[in-house]
Amino acid sequence: MINNVTLEGRLTKHPQLNTTGSGKSVVQFTIAVERSYKNPNGDRDADFINIVAWGKTAEFVNNFFNKGNGINLLGSIQTRTYDNQNGEKVWVTEVVAREVGFPIQNKDKNPEEPKAKQPTPSSDKTNAPSQEHKMDDPFASNSNAIDISDNDLPF
Repeated sequence: MINNVTLEGRLTKHPQLNTTGSGKSVVQFTIAVERSYKNPNGDRDADFINIVAWGKTAEFVNNFFNKGNGINLLGSIQTRTYDNQNGEKVWVTEVVAREVGFPIQNKDKNPEEPKAKQPTPSSDKTNAPSQEHKMDDPFASNSNAIDISDNDLPF
């Protein structure tokens, strides 16, 4: 079963770090994610996605992101229910962020800066590669062409 979500958006308000009764850090926030197409007026609409992060990832978001900052995240969709004050069951769908990082900045834009110097992106996986390593192109600095014949291809 696959449940992976990759999002890039902007925080709609400053995240607030909370601690559970057992001492686990948690932060909930919403990001605005632009749609990939324009509406009839020529503008891009946005979807507002609820996000929750736990542990070190929650602390990282709280320490380095403010309202309006861009954020990249990798996570999974989760649904849960609770009973509201009227006794009605309420369904919540949110993305649980496993890894977060800073978006690649376009030199033509001037987005707001994070609160502090940008550290290596956070993940609750202790032995997972950093976001920076995932985005490196090992062939970017190699100007030599690669000669591959059709006979070398497995398909």
